[in-house]
Amino acid sequence: LNTPDTYGSLLVLKRTSTIIFQLAFGSTGKMYHRSTLDGGSTWTAWQTIWTNDTTRTRFTQLWTGTLDATNETGTLSEAYSNFDFLIVVGFMDNASSENMVSIEIPVGVISSNARRFSINHSFTASSVSYINFSFPSTTQIRVDTLSGAYVEAIRYVYGVKL
Repeated sequence: LNTPDTYGSLLVLKRTSTIIFQLAFGSTGKMYHRSTLDGGSTWTAWQTIWTNDTTRTRFTQLWTGTLDATNETGTLSEAYSNFDFLIVVGFMDNASSENMVSIEIPVGVISSNARRFSINHSFTASSVSYINFSFPSTTQIRVDTLSGAYVEAIRYVYGVKL
């Protein structure tokens, strides 16, 4: 895979069959990205986005799993209030392609049970799937509603401290 670090998490964001982005969260506290415009035959070099060493940015995986049913709740490993913003990653699958869709949420706009957020994905002009979710407490994420003809799930929550 030509990874930029010894171990960590890799998030793949596929925009089309040829345009693909990768985010890597390394074991040394760094975050990297690279992209391809030809479906993966050639990739740009890994670029460092954040590093704990110089900017004191902290990137933490707060939750991983599958939340794919209404009212299903996941427990975060740390309170979201310890971070400046969250990245919530949704998964959409229409049997012919799998897509990861993410949303960045500034922590300042989250208040328990007061705000709802949504991850939307359109496979075609007439086919839209979405996941509405909220944070019932500073250590929980909950699926409020799901809609669409395809499989939808929340898969990851990351916290970023600038």
